[in-house]
Amino acid sequence: MNHFLSLIDDAFFTGFCAVEDLKKHSFLHPELDLGLKFAVSLAYPLNQAVFQSFDKYPSLIYQNHYRAVNIKLEQEALKLSRSLENAGYRALIAPASCSLDPLHGHLSHRMAAMLSGLGWIGKSALLITPEYAAKIRLITLLTDYPMTEPRPPIEFACCGCDRCIEICPVKAISHDPRSINREKCYKYLKSLIKRNIVQELICGLCIKVCQANAA
Repeated sequence: MNHFLSLIDDAFFTGFCAVEDLKKHSFLHPELDLGLKFAVSLAYPLNQAVFQSFDKYPSLIYQNHYRAVNIKLEQEALKLSRSLENAGYRALIAPASCSLDPLHGHLSHRMAAMLSGLGWIGKSALLITPEYAAKIRLITLLTDYPMTEPRPPIEFACCGCDRCIEICPVKAISHDPRSINREKCYKYLKSLIKRNIVQELICGLCIKVCQANAA
């Protein structure tokens, strides 16, 4: 394992991939494309009980937890970036939750995490982990620290479960993650804000019902 990864709090789980692989399989915004060779993915699990606080619509309890975990991710990535820079390396954080347009951020945290061996992209187009299913949040840090021994990606492991497909209120999810209707999803999230249900672009239903590789 790379030495600096041992600096990360044990509550997180992490891996890394080559930035060129991320660009090949997904995208990288020009603001982040500074010649840094590796993308470090940090994942933090969401509390299981928080999903019992809502049924049809996301609760303010869930919204607050979502915000708190994003802050936790930002703080840990900031600590790690400072340690790397103090050691003479460059480090740049891609925000945990920052949209440049309705459908894109600076990069795909989910793809970075998948290429880092943390999980697979499920039918819902979320990262699914063996340990916590879809109940995680992610952040990505780019660095020129010389990484070694990457973890191999996990193969797609969704089985006969269609819970995310069945629960989606706008039927945006299908069996192929590449076919998810992101525009439908985004419009629904905007409608929740417009109706004063929450103030974030969150729904949480497909995350709530995901049980990883349950048959």
